[in-house]
Amino acid sequence: MRDIYEDIKSIKKGLKLNNDEIGGLINKSGDAFRKAVGRKSLSDFEIKELLKFLSGMNTEKNPEVLLEIQEALNTIRKKIHKNKQLLRDKILTIEEESNLLDEIKGDPAYFDIFSDEESPIVNLVQEQSDNYNKGVPYYDLDFTASFLEVENNQDVKPDSYISHPFFKGCDYVVRASGQSMAKVIRHGDAIGLIKINDWQEFLPLGEIYAIVTRNGFRMIKVITKSDDPKSFKLISKPSNGKLGEFPEQDIKKESILSIFKVQASSHLF
Repeated sequence: MRDIYEDIKSIKKGLKLNNDEIGGLINKSGDAFRKAVGRKSLSDFEIKELLKFLSGMNTEKNPEVLLEIQEALNTIRKKIHKNKQLLRDKILTIEEESNLLDEIKGDPAYFDIFSDEESPIVNLVQEQSDNYNKGVPYYDLDFTASFLEVENNQDVKPDSYISHPFFKGCDYVVRASGQSMAKVIRHGDAIGLIKINDWQEFLPLGEIYAIVTRNGFRMIKVITKSDDPKSFKLISKPSNGKLGEFPEQDIKKESILSIFKVQASSHLF
């Protein structure tokens, strides 16, 4: 069986990337990335997203590395599929099932198992609370890239439903992307959103919100008071090494189409 971590090391060497450069793709410092690879502790979701990022880099002049990336992507996708199938088919021993559940706990790559009524994960969650019915709809898309498809089209079906205490009461669960809020929300985290319909009347300041503008921009920021009463001040929470890349900005209130409270993130569990 392929060792995905050896693949990552080989790809890193082939693309001549250092730990800071490759770790930054999944919002990790170089040292954190080095330790995670050494301990083989990256989540399957992080591995898949990292390889997807790497496949989009300039690999035309290095087809061997591109092939290695594609093979590694196939490996991690097969692993994820196999783990899901093992849980759904119920062919594991109690100990094996418990170990696998511990391994994938909190990994966004496996959130869609929550939608499977036969899944042991669903049974586990239902034992924790009898108040859940179907759960919160989970859309496997980035808020900053594709969320308007969900907001504007009621026919878009969720990829699954999530029953987890942290997401209780949310309207949607989608994925975050980017590094501007890295201290509190990592790239790839699942975030639970609650739409604030009357934000023009009152909005608690100093909280994290997902914002949709009238000209199509989508961002996740802390909203605070601006010196201009007709504006909000937007604050990012990037890692210390990227503070200069995300300065504070003002946004006119009239340019905002929708605001969602970021109620929870998979970074929290």
